[in-house]
Amino acid sequence: MEGSRTPLPLWFQAMYLLSQPDGISALRLSDVLMVTYKTAWHIAHKIRFALQSSEESESLNGHFRLNSFYYGNPLYPDARQPLLIGATLDEQECPTRIVLRQPDPEHVDADHRRVRASGYHAFVQEHADPLADPVSGQFGKLHPAVFPITKSVTSWLNFTFNGIGAKHLQAYLHEFSFRLNKQLQELSSLDAILRQCAVTRALQYDELTRTKPVLVVPWVYFGSRARWKGFHLRRWGA
Repeated sequence: MEGSRTPLPLWFQAMYLLSQPDGISALRLSDVLMVTYKTAWHIAHKIRFALQSSEESESLNGHFRLNSFYYGNPLYPDARQPLLIGATLDEQECPTRIVLRQPDPEHVDADHRRVRASGYHAFVQEHADPLADPVSGQFGKLHPAVFPITKSVTSWLNFTFNGIGAKHLQAYLHEFSFRLNKQLQELSSLDAILRQCAVTRALQYDELTRTKPVLVVPWVYFGSRARWKGFHLRRWGA
């Protein structure tokens, strides 16, 4: 909120709306707050940046499961975004904390959109306690306790935001995991958001919009998105 010209009541209203189970899109937020879309989008991302600080401050510990999954239309496998999910499991194999991460493009086989072993190792080093006991599902099925979470996050991204591109995808993953972790811990998401926004530095607009390393979109190789879609249509015999 530092240096913002947006009145504090609107900030608090935005925090409340992002604390709700389904969150809110910037388009809907702009309507509710009666501000421009750009302002609403910037407010939402500033709040997500605070949630990121909270999520990155805690590590997975004990016994946890590590799996990969995909975000995107299965009809276009060359455009899907590979993601990693780590979940600490209790004695009943139920999740008590999750971490959702978009792997660095260097750790992804771009041709097959598959996370390399280096991506799993990097995840464990960055997001797990040194004494934790990871069980990797690199080449196996999703753990039964993890599968519903992956379905929920992909559905949420599509239905709430009509899809999210690779550049800002991690910010939305932080938002989803923040709310879910607070739910698993039986804590108030709103209280936690208020605390994090009070102690997190302001995210500047140029920092938010700067270029980030992401997987190259496949239609670049075809010259246009229309040619890329045409290639898939021919494969399907349409």
